[in-house]
Amino acid sequence: MRYQLSENAKEQRVLVFPARCTQNTTEKPLSFLFSARQVEDILRWAAVFPVPFSPPHIDGIINWQDRIMPVLSLEKGLELDVSDTDGIEHMIMIRSSKEVMNNASDITGAVVRAKAPIRILPMPIKCWPVSFPEWLNRNRKALLMGFYEWEEGYLAVVHMDKMLQYVNDIP
Repeated sequence: MRYQLSENAKEQRVLVFPARCTQNTTEKPLSFLFSARQVEDILRWAAVFPVPFSPPHIDGIINWQDRIMPVLSLEKGLELDVSDTDGIEHMIMIRSSKEVMNNASDITGAVVRAKAPIRILPMPIKCWPVSFPEWLNRNRKALLMGFYEWEEGYLAVVHMDKMLQYVNDIP
């Protein structure tokens, strides 16, 4: 089943979903945040095909609208332990920020795994910037555009362009 955001819903909204990592990593729950303008599609289910010898942060590939797209684990990309795989899992097609800025019609993003609940929240969200936590690998901080605290824990804003470059460069 597919969900698509209307153009009006993309204007000033964000998508927030919980990270699939252990609670031991942080004293507060970690969630990921994306601009709704970056979200091209949300899938409730898609067959993920493993890719032999791929790095740990690439869970496989899917066929999305006749395009082969990488499926990323944001948690593994940030070197967090993925242990919370309970609950409904969705796939979110994320465009790079370059595509969003240029209104590109050729999408070259990636699919990220997301644990429910996925929420669409209006801006602004009451949050404040904080320093990157000690548990975040120093080499992975470049994959985040920002790190914030809010009433429900922490928000990590993923730098999708760098995450995609990380996929392509495979450090």
